[in-house]
Amino acid sequence: MLNAKSTIIAASLTLNAITAVSSAQNFNANMQTDSDTPRDYKGSGSWNMAAPVGQQNFQTGFVAIPGLNPPPQGGAYWSFSVGGFSAAFNNNEVVEPRVLLQGTHIRCPLPGHNEGQNDLPPIRTSGWIRINGTPLRIPANVDSPNNTWLADTCGWGGVSHMNHYDVYAVRAAYTKYEVIGQNGNLRGFAIARAYHQEDKEPPESFRRGVSLRAPLRRDRSGVGSTVSFDATTGKLSFSPGPITVLDRQGALSDGVDPAYANDGMLESVMTISDLTLQGVAADGRYRFSGGSLDITDPIRDVALRASFDEFLIGDTSKNVALDSFGLLTGGETVQSLQNANDTAPSPWMSDFVNDHLMGDQASLEGYPEHWIDLSFITETNLASLTNGFTTSALNVPADIYVGGNGGLGIPEPSSAAVMVVSAIVALCRRRPHH
Repeated sequence: MLNAKSTIIAASLTLNAITAVSSAQNFNANMQTDSDTPRDYKGSGSWNMAAPVGQQNFQTGFVAIPGLNPPPQGGAYWSFSVGGFSAAFNNNEVVEPRVLLQGTHIRCPLPGHNEGQNDLPPIRTSGWIRINGTPLRIPANVDSPNNTWLADTCGWGGVSHMNHYDVYAVRAAYTKYEVIGQNGNLRGFAIARAYHQEDKEPPESFRRGVSLRAPLRRDRSGVGSTVSFDATTGKLSFSPGPITVLDRQGALSDGVDPAYANDGMLESVMTISDLTLQGVAADGRYRFSGGSLDITDPIRDVALRASFDEFLIGDTSKNVALDSFGLLTGGETVQSLQNANDTAPSPWMSDFVNDHLMGDQASLEGYPEHWIDLSFITETNLASLTNGFTTSALNVPADIYVGGNGGLGIPEPSSAAVMVVSAIVALCRRRPHH
């Protein structure tokens, strides 16, 4: 049975760097805690990472985000720190930079939540662009266009905490890499937010924020996406077709919203790992293993990668209430500009992060009703076609969907149309029961 899941955050930032943490590689930060309550945390600021030119494969120390003084409501509830990694600081570029986030869910004194401390191990932003393993690169001494960013990256993850799931993420924008003498300095923006997720029950609606879809039919004459189940091996496999739907409201309608007419995601290739049948979940749905999702533009530098712990299948023919899904409990997004004249390769990706990881268009009351999933829909229920996954069914046409969803009957949040240039997120979410 699915329980509450949520994603949130938003912000604006300023540049300034302080607090060295290492003599060879420094991660400097000027960040502040803006809010720290039982239900949410918010912090904002800026960062830079410095190292000698030629330094390779290094990770800096972490810099704490100072708490409020005095803390509200008798004490602090969340604590976070940030750090950095790079494969190389070179004369002409930084290779595979990453911003890291780690923290602690100290306590949650809400009714029914007598929780102990929960440590949140480090997660990192994306350092890779393309599916073939091309690393992210930030050129030296190039100004970000229109005072925005040269690269915009995000990463999220989660840790089980008693009867819920602590989810947290880091989003980082890289604004400039400067080389002065024998030293390199990479700088950017950041913001932090945490949220304690309360329990919610299905059914869930597909209609939550921006989404993408590889439809079951590419056009009137051809088949697009398919799914297959092999009863001999117990494997569920996916063959996504072209992504031809980019939507602003999470609807299962066809077509591309005008805001995304030339979006890089329309050229992207989607791959999904094979899943293995594990049995039947407590709520009667069929339970498959976890897996991974990769959506990458083979030409432009934009990518979305995510993982899920399990995939539950109920009635795959339902197209209003979400009944079959993999909750995306961890992932990365990245966009990179090639030069100062470029524009963002994917406005859809910016809105995806804003809607689903930043939550900047939703009220706090709306967060428990809003989360991200991978799902698919077939014209006939796949469980029926396979006699309860005991016989094979190959090349079944399917709509493959990635986007937000939430409780039925809840007013839908509007999609973000504004690009947030950088952020860090942390949240607290219920884990689905098996």
